[in-house]
This record gives sequence, structure tokens and C-alpha cells, in this order.
Amino acid sequence: MTRMPPVLDPPDRHLRAGAVAAKEKKMSMITDRDVREMVANVLEVNVTEVESETSFHVELEMDSLQKAEFIVALERACDAEFAPADAAEIDSVRDVMRLLDERHRVP
Repeated sequence: MTRMPPVLDPPDRHLRAGAVAAKEKKMSMITDRDVREMVANVLEVNVTEVESETSFHVELEMDSLQKAEFIVALERACDAEFAPADAAEIDSVRDVMRLLDERHRVP
């Protein structure tokens, strides 16, 4: 009778789990104020002009290049990537916070 070796976890399994947890922690640490500052920085406006409900496109006149720059800044801050469909739906700080909350929530 042939004896089978025990099944072991891949050596990086715990490292990957730790990296995921770190990303989730980073996402959960992004505040409304952080997002407002990112938007203000990209648009070169005063942060007081960016409220939670302010439309990036209509009220702040964010163009597609600026939106791409903002999404990249957000991805770097969160250490995550956002699907184009998710990025397309973002038009306010509230939208960003909702998306981060949805991604951080455990199913």
C-alpha cells in the first residue's frame, strides 16, 4: 500500500491572506476628507469646493483625463484596482465611499 504525503498549504498562502487583509485595512482607512483632498488636488481647486454630494462631472467640470488621474490616485491610496465599470459610476465623494464600503464588506 502506497502512503500519500500530507497535503500542505502553499507556502505563500498566509502571505497572500495578509496582503489581502492589509489592502482591506487600507481601503477602510480612506476617509471622506481624504477623497475630497484627492479630488481637489487633481482639479487644482480648494478642498472646500468638494462636498460629499458635489458632482465631479457637472459641478466641478472634471474631464475624462482628470477622472482617470483621480482613479489612479485612489487606486494607489487604496492599494487596489477598480474595474472600469465601477470607475465609470463614480461621480461624487459619496459614490467613492459607497464603492470602498462595498469592496471592504465581507460577503
